[in-house]
This record gives sequence, C-alpha cells and structure tokens, in this order.
Amino acid sequence: MSRKQAAGVLLLSALLGTVAVQTVDAKTQISTSTTNLTINGVSMAVYTVQSDGTPFYGTNNAAGFPTSGTSYLHTPSAQSYTFYIPAAPTLAGTAASPVYTPLGLSNSLGVAFDGVPYDPLTSNCNGSKSTSNSCTFRIEGRLQTDTATASSAYGTGRLGFDVHNGHSQSNGSYHYHSIPCGISTGGSALISCSPMVKNNTWTALPSTATVVGYARDGFPIVVQNGVTANYAVVSAAASGRPSTNPVDSTNQLGNWSADMMTLLASGSTTFTQANLPANKTFGDFVYKGPSTLGTSSTALGLCNEAPNTNPNIKTLAGVQAAYVYYLTPNFPMVPRCLIGVTDAATATTQGFYHAGSYD
Repeated sequence: MSRKQAAGVLLLSALLGTVAVQTVDAKTQISTSTTNLTINGVSMAVYTVQSDGTPFYGTNNAAGFPTSGTSYLHTPSAQSYTFYIPAAPTLAGTAASPVYTPLGLSNSLGVAFDGVPYDPLTSNCNGSKSTSNSCTFRIEGRLQTDTATASSAYGTGRLGFDVHNGHSQSNGSYHYHSIPCGISTGGSALISCSPMVKNNTWTALPSTATVVGYARDGFPIVVQNGVTANYAVVSAAASGRPSTNPVDSTNQLGNWSADMMTLLASGSTTFTQANLPANKTFGDFVYKGPSTLGTSSTALGLCNEAPNTNPNIKTLAGVQAAYVYYLTPNFPMVPRCLIGVTDAATATTQGFYHAGSYD
C-alpha cells in the first residue's frame, strides 16, 4: 500500500465513527481493509496505518510541531511510519493468568490518532546512553514533583518536552511520553491538560474514558480524569541505583525505572506475574495492583489495563473492545507492557521502533 497524504484524513477511529473525521491536511492514513500478518506465530488480520509522525493539535486547523515555549533537544521532523494494528485483539493469556509482552527500547506501545508513536522508554541507562534493549536502571522521561502523590505534577522542562508531553529523538522522530494534551479531532482539542504546570490536578481530562489511539496489540488507548496507575514510588533507593542524573540536577526517588525486559527468561518473549521480583519493584516504582489483569479503572493492572464496559469504545473491527490501556498522570504514564498477542520486544516488523540518544 503506498503512503497517502490528503485532506480529509481518516484517523484511526474515524473508520468506526467514534471520532469525527479530520477535515485538515494532517498526514495519517488508515487502510480500509485488512491484510494478514503473522504476529508471534499467530496469523492476524491487521489494518495498516501510515503517517509522517507530525502531530495535530488543532491550532489554526493545521498539522505541525508546537513551537511556543518549547526548546527541543533535537529538532522534530517528518518521518515515514507504517504501523500494523490487529483488527481483533486477542489476549496472550487469560484474565486470571495474564501473559505480558514488555516494551523494549526498539518498541512503542502504539500510535496516537495523529500518527505519533507512544514511546515511553528513554535510551539513558545507568547514567549513560544504551544501544541495548534493556538496562538495570533507565532514566524516566517524566519525574513527578511530589513522589508521594500519584496524581502530582511532572517536573518541568525535562528532556526538551513540549506542552503536549512530546519531544523528538536525535533523528527528529517526534513521540509522546505521556498523555498527549491537545490532540485534536476536526480542529478542536480532544484532551486538555497542563503538564508543565506544577501541582497540576489533571481535572481537565475527560470525565469518561476517551480513546486517544491504539496499542500495537489492537486494544484501544484511553485517558480519563481521576484514573491513576497502581504504582507507587518506593521509600528507599534500590541497591545499585545511579547516584547522579546525567540529564538534570534532580535525582530524587521517582527518577529511575527498571525494564520489564529483564523479566524475560532466556529465549522467551513474554512473562507472567510469577516472573516479577518478590517486592514487585521496578527501580524507583513498586506495583500495587492485582495479580490478575486489571479489574476496573480504579484497579488497573500491570500494564495499566482494565476491562472495557463502554460499547462505544471499539476495536478496529468495529466491535466493543474487551480491554483498554489507560494513560495516567503517574508512572508508568504510558504502559510498559502489553496483554495481547503482539510481536516480541526486540522486533521491529510492525513499524514500532525507538532510536537512541537522550530521548
């Protein structure tokens, strides 16, 4: 399928009629039919999404990178992405016995409506850049200003973030590290928030679960006011944790995470909760949620997942989605694992990738 750039762009959910069709010259195109792709040994029908990675915020009805008040470490530029999204997502395990696929450095969680990847991992490991897919401690792109409060604001100005929780890698590829404030449909802001304001209460988020993209296993990605992840900041630093932060002067708790990639047994591409450390701690963060898949928006699971009860939140096949992933104001912000059948953490065959530098 050749890449298309045209006015009247179809956003991912426009196919389903759940979000208004864009009437501007954003550059994201979804196929109107599926093809078959073998994903981790399973043949699945997938939709093809092609994008140049340029965000759309509705400002003057135009796509483009925000410039006001932003000082990027790397200048964002248009890319050429192809994403494959399963039409009918399938759990890798069961609700009672979940099977998870971790994100690797070369993977994103999924793609936003404007064709921008959700890419939470940074390439700064243990105080230096990493070309590997896992590390003992990975610097967090976002640092909460009050680590005792799950919904507290982010630290300001870290890693060149703009007001939409985005920045670009060294090759110019723009991506989101958290809730994409301002993402737009038809010229109006879908999400309102002020991540660069200290003590932000995040009350401007929608009161009901609102789809802002799709994960690479096919389940929708949503945001909702008042929903926070089942992770807390530890009370004492882990042994071996870096004592310095190469990005800024702050090195308080809530600054470093540990990769879920480290939970994989040799030759395995998935893990279960039996593989979790006994204290369920990932660097500066500890998981406090259920040992099953998430059970509700107030009891999110390991990957910020929860059952979907809203018939208007659908898969790309047009049926009610069984599960959704929540983006949250607190860690992990963007989930670090997936619950559905998907490609392995080191694979790039689905067009999800991450390329290095302090990103």
